[in-house]
Amino acid sequence: KDGFGFYYMPETLKKTTLSQVSSPHRFNLERPLTLTSFVSGHLVSGHIDTTAKVSNITKQQDAKLVKFKIGKKFTKYIIYKGSIAVNGISLTVALATKSYFTVGIIPYTWTNTMLKTIKIGNFVNIETDILAKYLEKLMKK
Repeated sequence: KDGFGFYYMPETLKKTTLSQVSSPHRFNLERPLTLTSFVSGHLVSGHIDTTAKVSNITKQQDAKLVKFKIGKKFTKYIIYKGSIAVNGISLTVALATKSYFTVGIIPYTWTNTMLKTIKIGNFVNIETDILAKYLEKLMKK
């Protein structure tokens, strides 16, 4: 039988969409980066900060523009042209406001990830930029 199992912490159910998942379900899995790997994108730790709700999906030529509603507590970590991970997929922020953000998704990413399965009203897992969180902590000191 195809499939696999994994363990998770109670924190995972609290912060992610995992408690809403039913079988079968698609996940994005990638091998971890090694210290000898070439880095050409943003750093993604795989630690989810919160969830966001898909509020709009529009077509822009061949690409998609997706709007996510997110809690105000996390918008301070999201900036225009900054990086964000949606369901583990590293994306660039196209617009950031106090209550939502948008990302543009090129056809390759749309087709080759589970993003092609999202619908308006779905919740996704969000990892905000780790550098912003470190800067916030350092500035408080």
